[in-house]
Amino acid sequence: MQIPAVMYGELAEAKKLSASAVRSFLKGQSWQDALSAASFVDSESNAALFVMNGPAPLLGGEPHFHLFLPLALLLEQANKGKADQGKLEDAIASSLESPWGTLGVLAPKNQMLVYPPHRHRAILNAAVAWWPQLDADARYTVGMREGKRLWETVTNLQYLLGQAGVPIETMRAPLPKPGLQAILPDYGKDAT
Repeated sequence: MQIPAVMYGELAEAKKLSASAVRSFLKGQSWQDALSAASFVDSESNAALFVMNGPAPLLGGEPHFHLFLPLALLLEQANKGKADQGKLEDAIASSLESPWGTLGVLAPKNQMLVYPPHRHRAILNAAVAWWPQLDADARYTVGMREGKRLWETVTNLQYLLGQAGVPIETMRAPLPKPGLQAILPDYGKDAT
């Protein structure tokens, strides 16, 4: 997966780059363009973890993919009144057009993004559509030094599945083949 370089590095470095991208977005650049201005890092040629929540002290000093970071920084700006609801909606919709953006929305740090019911179907559609890429590796973490598969990691996906009526027993069991589509057969068809 190609991930914007602003999300890669040690946390302090990635935060600085992501903050710059968020500022560019707030000044009028598209979300995708703002995040991709510094190019991309190929996650397949790199063993770094996919960090879904932070800061994560156990991961300090090593470069990782801080997938939660751009949207978390945008949420901070919204909470300060520096990003209106329209910009937030634009960033979320744009994020769902890529696997790395969908992971940013699913990151626990960005849980406020998944609460509005009008976003549920779009987020689940994106998760189903991108699932083969999202579930390709056991590299996800919410702060531990070892990665897990996305299904085994605490994310906003569990909340959304519950809202969609998926029983808790299903969420606790191993995910059946062919993945998320198996438990959400009516999702993913009208995805990005």
